[in-house]
Amino acid sequence: INNLENSLNATYASEVDGSTLQRSIAFGKEVAGRVANWAATDGTANVNPPYVAPVGPGLWIPTAPTPAVYPYASQTRLIVRGSDDGTPLVPPPAFSTNPSSAFYAMVKEVYDASRILTPEQKAMALYFKDVPGYGPGGGFVWILTEVIRQSKLPLDSAALALAKVGLATHEATVLLFRAKYIFNLIRPVTYIKMVIDPTWQSFIPTPNHPEFPSGHAATNGAVFTMMIDMFGDNYPITLHTYDYMGFRSRSYTSFTQIGKDMLDSRFYGGLHYTQTCEKSLALGNKVGQNILNTVKFLK
Repeated sequence: INNLENSLNATYASEVDGSTLQRSIAFGKEVAGRVANWAATDGTANVNPPYVAPVGPGLWIPTAPTPAVYPYASQTRLIVRGSDDGTPLVPPPAFSTNPSSAFYAMVKEVYDASRILTPEQKAMALYFKDVPGYGPGGGFVWILTEVIRQSKLPLDSAALALAKVGLATHEATVLLFRAKYIFNLIRPVTYIKMVIDPTWQSFIPTPNHPEFPSGHAATNGAVFTMMIDMFGDNYPITLHTYDYMGFRSRSYTSFTQIGKDMLDSRFYGGLHYTQTCEKSLALGNKVGQNILNTVKFLK
């Protein structure tokens, strides 16, 4: 990092006078310092006890021996005032193990689909499961990076695009995880093994947090709302995100089409109910639109 900084400074030193260069460096460091100081108070550094999931019919039962993911999201500060306006979720159907109930039918849809997955549906689920360390947020930054490269955006426009996608990712992530630990909804794998088929496993591993809402669906709703605002929806792009892992590239004609695959991938992976994906996508769309309506971005 130091070598990169020195290299950039040497380049800029040939473009501007010394006083302008030093004044600009000082300004950048002042901005960075203020952001860092403000971020340090956002709640993510809070020390909390290990999360203990509530117990009861239809409530989430941890799916892994590892700690629950982000259970104290309610302590994290949002960046954009009003990004959560109009975002309350319509609850899932009432929990029931009765085969004639709406809840049973919702889960049975996941089970039935898992038994007849096509090669393309499996490929979709594997592609968008996101490798460890990326999470959906990292995957979206990678997609945006490809758009920036393909569109040949200048540095200022690229920085703005990254800021908008970063805001959308952060706000949607905080809000969806807050909701997860309010609803604490049981995962398909737990219900299916308990009620339908004790030998069943989800096609991809089930993450260790409650089912509702869906992180991938909510985040893609917020992020692609931003990207459509910047680049328009009909944007042909080929994703090479996981070429290095041996996955084939995936080509799309719009951001909406990418989002639909991401949403469906969580259903085919056996992680989410269809209703969850649809409601979560609407949540993300609303968050993205709230940000656009509140923050005055430079064009």
